[in-house]
Amino acid sequence: MNKAITDAFVRLGVGEGPARYELLLIRILTKHQGLASKRDTKGLFSRFREMLSDEDVRDFLGFNLYEERWWFNKESMESFIYWMSLTMVMKSLAGKAPKKALQAIYESAQVLLGVVSASGYEVSKLSALMEQR
Repeated sequence: MNKAITDAFVRLGVGEGPARYELLLIRILTKHQGLASKRDTKGLFSRFREMLSDEDVRDFLGFNLYEERWWFNKESMESFIYWMSLTMVMKSLAGKAPKKALQAIYESAQVLLGVVSASGYEVSKLSALMEQR
């Protein structure tokens, strides 16, 4: 199945590397659909911390070891948060009070982006900051 999806992306004009990256995102979004049910910030942070131990998530975020500290890619993290927020938005549109849910999702994403920025893109700092929330 992975090869078929990657080949489809390539036939659409996406390069081999970006196609694998997009496939990885699809796998992550499929695997972690439950995040969409976490509307409160504390539950969202808890679930997000759990996701950081997933090998696919770590690959997507570009985890790398430098000078004995783990780092992640800023742009990949931002993209990841936007895509996870989109899945939460899609789920909320099917529920009651979608306008209120959309506002909560937006606010949660902004808080998460702020925490990511405050971490300096270091994994241990990110985890510590999320644990404090």
